[in-house]
Amino acid sequence: MPRRSVARIIQVTAVLSVLGTVVGGILGAGLVALLGLRMGDFRISGEELFYGTVFGGAMGAVLAPLAAWTLMRRVPIWRAIAETAVGTVGGAMIGLIFQPLRDTAWLSPPLLGIAGFALAAIRLRLPRRGRRSGVDAQAG
Repeated sequence: MPRRSVARIIQVTAVLSVLGTVVGGILGAGLVALLGLRMGDFRISGEELFYGTVFGGAMGAVLAPLAAWTLMRRVPIWRAIAETAVGTVGGAMIGLIFQPLRDTAWLSPPLLGIAGFALAAIRLRLPRRGRRSGVDAQAG
């Protein structure tokens, strides 16, 4: 592998990690705020928001490049960011709604947020229905 392509891979991975950190941090802080509201605590401390930001940022820094290189290589970056963010929030919201009803660890918002991220990334990997391939489009 040429040296230039290795450097390019490192650069792209670093950018993906930074994007994942930023988006994950924002989502982490937002979900901590929602968790506080769900629990009836309308005064969320800066420390709680900090920990939510750090956790979300750390998860984003690791999961974004990992998912991008393994599952979403041919997906536009805006779709990868938007749809995995929606999956993360969707999973965490399910946890926010159902964990208080059933006090089990597998319904925790962070765990379901990560699961939502993974499911969104896997969904982006699957071929889209209703789209015709280049050969079919030219013939028809």
